[in-house]
Amino acid sequence: MVKRIVHSIFVFIAGLASRLLPDKVPVTFVGSGSVTELCESICHQGVGKPLVVTDEVLVELGIVGRVTEVLTAAGSDVAVYDGVEPDPTFAQVEAGYARYVAHGCDAVLAVGGGSSIDAAKMIAAMATNGGELSKLEGKMKVRKPTAPLFAVPTTAGTGSEVTIAAVVSDTDTHAKKFFVDPKLLPQMAALDPTLMTGLPAPLTAATGMDALTHAVEFQ
Repeated sequence: MVKRIVHSIFVFIAGLASRLLPDKVPVTFVGSGSVTELCESICHQGVGKPLVVTDEVLVELGIVGRVTEVLTAAGSDVAVYDGVEPDPTFAQVEAGYARYVAHGCDAVLAVGGGSSIDAAKMIAAMATNGGELSKLEGKMKVRKPTAPLFAVPTTAGTGSEVTIAAVVSDTDTHAKKFFVDPKLLPQMAALDPTLMTGLPAPLTAATGMDALTHAVEFQ
């Protein structure tokens, strides 16, 4: 009974806060070539050492290279962390954060699906909030603004580039841990359909159905 009352109070306060707080949406570049616009805009903001958070498949397909080439041409010293796997774990996020620190990075750019974007969100949050992922679990636990955070989704369906949440699995128990905070919303995102060209057909089909499911549910 007590838990129900506490939960009801929390939901009421959260709903009230969502109406009182100003809406925040990322600056979004859309269309063919929009990833170039995003990368150039990142560099114009003074970012000198971005960490690209992605997975091995996108590196092998050359998609990450298309992004890093633009950043390098604009003068950025780019580091790449490609250790993200589906349903990223604490260990993977912590390894990405270690890469961020070792390279002296000053921003995070996610390139990939929801897993890469979620991992990038938490790496950016760790960079300015003490470096301990476990302390950020839950609602409204990100005390300080994240490191500059940007996203280039390569799949349809997750919408992580425009949400304030991330999901990371406990490395040992595999239990999914949720992180929810407005500070986790990327500053900018690029929706470039050309990046999906060449992706494995099953992945494109599955994520397309995911997007369709969300659309049907919304209706």
